[in-house]
Amino acid sequence: MGLFQRNRPPDRATRGCPVCLTGDIDDGEESLDQDLLPLLDILASHDVKMTVPTTSIVLRTHGAKIARILERGHEVAGHGDVHVAFHDPFEIQVRRLRTMIKDFESHLGVRPSGFRAPYLEHTPDTYLALAATGLRYDSSRVSRDPWSYLKAPFKSGFNRRFRGRDLPRIWARHLMGRTDGTPFLVANDVVELPVFEFDDWFFLDDPEGPRLSAEEAPEIAARWLEALKHFQRHSYRALILQAHPVRARRGILEAVDMFLDVARESRCVFMTLSELRNRIQNDFGWSKRHGSIPSWLESS
Repeated sequence: MGLFQRNRPPDRATRGCPVCLTGDIDDGEESLDQDLLPLLDILASHDVKMTVPTTSIVLRTHGAKIARILERGHEVAGHGDVHVAFHDPFEIQVRRLRTMIKDFESHLGVRPSGFRAPYLEHTPDTYLALAATGLRYDSSRVSRDPWSYLKAPFKSGFNRRFRGRDLPRIWARHLMGRTDGTPFLVANDVVELPVFEFDDWFFLDDPEGPRLSAEEAPEIAARWLEALKHFQRHSYRALILQAHPVRARRGILEAVDMFLDVARESRCVFMTLSELRNRIQNDFGWSKRHGSIPSWLESS
């Protein structure tokens, strides 16, 4: 049986829903002892590995700190050369990615398998640049579920502000696959692994978010668990969460711990982004449904 399961009734546990914890390092100013190591300890207590996208300029001054992540068995992915959005022309994006890869090999001794754009800001040329430099996945597109926008006004759920007239556009983009949580091909041998919309930044810092305090960490875990339950009802989706080490002391440690406590019982599959990419490659059902570049992307 492949990684993913067919749809099941809501009251039956699904074993195949992939869950990936990720957290970017932009400038390397996270405290090793107060931020990074406590997060890695929490993950070790649950036997879960995460993916940490890192800008390669960080490796020049904080390489030893990032090496601790690798020593614990986690994945370090590319996050650009510097923390600047990937809006450049194709040739410049290729140059930046090659600089990033060279820094990884020189300072960390590994070649990154995949990439996440700074601020999640990128263009269709980014996918072509990833293919040209041999990177195998991107995780910069945002997964948005239109149902959450409909439910938020009637529940205690959180959501970004939107106007009612925006709903048709939100639904249309979702139905086309632009904001779905299903991995899909974006360039030759490059798979997009969409990241879930409601990350730690949304809960803690987004001007349009709930701006939760550290004591309200259970709310974050509850929303992530709600999302997991929803994702488990849909075949081929993957729940990719962001929990940045820099926010560890602001409630993210507690939120991750609480989420993992419950999620481990749901029989989902925890993996790094590169592990998810490798499993997708060998899943015939996924290849048949999502192994070609969608028309909306080819025309963009």
